[in-house]
Amino acid sequence: MSETGQLKEKLAFGSLEVRVLEVRELPVHLFVVRYELAEKATEIKKHASATHTFQDVLNFKIMRMHGDVEVEAWHKHKLFKDKMVGYFRIPLRELENQEVLNGWFPLSQPDKTKIASPHTSEKSEEDK
Repeated sequence: MSETGQLKEKLAFGSLEVRVLEVRELPVHLFVVRYELAEKATEIKKHASATHTFQDVLNFKIMRMHGDVEVEAWHKHKLFKDKMVGYFRIPLRELENQEVLNGWFPLSQPDKTKIASPHTSEKSEEDK
């Protein structure tokens, strides 16, 4: 293994897997998950239903156990600006002694500074 390869392995603390499984009582088309500078999104649902099942697994490399994982729920509009309907944060330190953190996470109201549309390159179900 090269020196660069060894250095990369020493810098990476591990990996973080985020699974978005379901949303209830909220018309959502997609979720955007952020950790540090990385941003990933779930598949875009064609129709916003009050209950959706997602099968998305989003993976992140983590360098150290600090910071927050932020999850945003978005409603996409064809004619108007996309709208964030809510978000939640999970501090990584809550995961330090656990392999898995399962649960329903209530969404907070969107912060006024975070109403810009998500920058994703994910394809919608219509595009596939």
